[in-house]
Amino acid sequence: MRGAESSASWVGSRVPGDRPTVKKTFTTAGFAEVCGLDALRELTSHPGVELDTAFVLADPVRVDLDEPQDTVAIQHALFFPEEDERSPVVFFLLSRVVPTLRHIGWLPKPVLRMPVRS
Repeated sequence: MRGAESSASWVGSRVPGDRPTVKKTFTTAGFAEVCGLDALRELTSHPGVELDTAFVLADPVRVDLDEPQDTVAIQHALFFPEEDERSPVVFFLLSRVVPTLRHIGWLPKPVLRMPVRS
């Protein structure tokens, strides 16, 4: 049995001073930018933990943190072993709490480090 936690993130409004809004769909590149690419990579490096689309799509979209796609906005979900109590908590923090703290200036914006291609 596997558990799942779907994504939604607070993102800043386009008008300074306005409240942030909840956004549920992002491109994978956009989601990594909001949550932190390195943190998502570390989370999904654990056995049985996988970031994928939240729903089965008619036209499947590849969710790959080594080559994040930046064309199709989807709702992401983290899949993890049922006995894993850590991953859903970390994912909640990365996708909901951290973006809010970045929006209000308590955390710096993430630095994207794209993989070096050989």
